[in-house]
Amino acid sequence: MTWRSDVIRILVVEDDPADQELLRLAIDHNQVAAELVLCLTAEAALHRLRSPPMPDLVLLDLRLPDMDGLELLDKIKQSPEWSSLPVIILSNSTNADDVAKGYARHAAAYLLKPSSLEDWHGLVRSFTDYWLRALLPRP
Repeated sequence: MTWRSDVIRILVVEDDPADQELLRLAIDHNQVAAELVLCLTAEAALHRLRSPPMPDLVLLDLRLPDMDGLELLDKIKQSPEWSSLPVIILSNSTNADDVAKGYARHAAAYLLKPSSLEDWHGLVRSFTDYWLRALLPRP
């Protein structure tokens, strides 16, 4: 996988347009150089993954209309082309079983969706500080 130095492409697999918008607003607020590629379904995400360019990071909701997010995570991690792609689960579920299953399937992180825009700002700041600055250093 080649990391670009100009912008990070984030594949967002989220069926709730309101959560998509909150994420976009938080990305903008934190001035993250990111291109969000939005998919409402797992099938749309799989189709997008098959088409270049490859995203740098995936944000994945667990509850999707066509396929469980954990099943999509399995498909991503079992694919030789996509297995190294970092996938962050972004969910409303606080179920310990969901968290354990996510990590067992090699999710890079399991984050709870915030309930306010201010909390979205903090969440985006946290994961971008880690993923986009520490692990994806820029020249």
